[in-house]
Amino acid sequence: MPSPNNYLIYQAYGNQAILTEVLFSAASVLAQTTDPPQLVIYTDQPDWFRQYRWLGGTPYILLNPTMLADWAGPDKFVHRVKICILADAATRFDGKLIYLDSDTLVMTDINRLFGVVGPKVRLTHTNEGSLRDSPLRLNRKIGQYMHGKTWAIDGQAQSIGLDTQMYNAGVLGMTTADAQVLLPKVLHLTDQLYHTWPKHTMEQLAFSYVLGQHQVIDTTASVLHYWKLKALRPQLIDLAIQQLAAQLDHSAQDLIQALNARYDFPTLLANQNAWDAKPSIWRKVLTLLGRGWDLRNL
Repeated sequence: MPSPNNYLIYQAYGNQAILTEVLFSAASVLAQTTDPPQLVIYTDQPDWFRQYRWLGGTPYILLNPTMLADWAGPDKFVHRVKICILADAATRFDGKLIYLDSDTLVMTDINRLFGVVGPKVRLTHTNEGSLRDSPLRLNRKIGQYMHGKTWAIDGQAQSIGLDTQMYNAGVLGMTTADAQVLLPKVLHLTDQLYHTWPKHTMEQLAFSYVLGQHQVIDTTASVLHYWKLKALRPQLIDLAIQQLAAQLDHSAQDLIQALNARYDFPTLLANQNAWDAKPSIWRKVLTLLGRGWDLRNL
């Protein structure tokens, strides 16, 4: 039975690649605990998930085009939908929420993460460093852009300084009580930031600033966020279809075993990070020599 008052939230709409990634992420959760949280999937295709019987009592919150357009806001920012989904979940459920992006695999018992969530204790994925000295160039550019600007936060003009820590929002955890207070602030700040400078990480910056006012726990050791490995999406879809066709009654454990037998995700991600760390000119030379790193060749 699901753990009472622990809710694991996914969004899965649009193309089958996203749905398939959520399927594998959910399987990675269920394969590692006998006391799972309540999965909740916001989706426009609930019948696709119902094919997988091991998802059993999962509630599906139907997303329709009108709702998605409203949640994307006047600037049609796709990542704004995530904030609205979490805010909606905080009105439906009472307890603790953990949101996972579709391209995540949970490497440990998810209940360990729920165990650290509490009042003023929040989860994110990776601390990407401060806006001053983040290893990611875009984050440093954001820091430069923020210089000298103020934003309406809590009814006051506040600045986002260079010491602001940038947290990857592929994992988000908080109590529903905190969510009801924090998410309107995140949404309001996101709208200001994205309208002024429409970069895809503006929602991430808003989460980082608002959640960062209290303790934030990094979950990198527990959750593998493989956003850099998007070239694997077609293979994941093929694998899911094969498993479904072969045995409708297969379990979450079966699906994850099939995935692990085919791919070593931690090693693939480490290799991708090592490749990305090379100077761009060196990557170009190696690619011309036929020694480039390309997941599509796997």
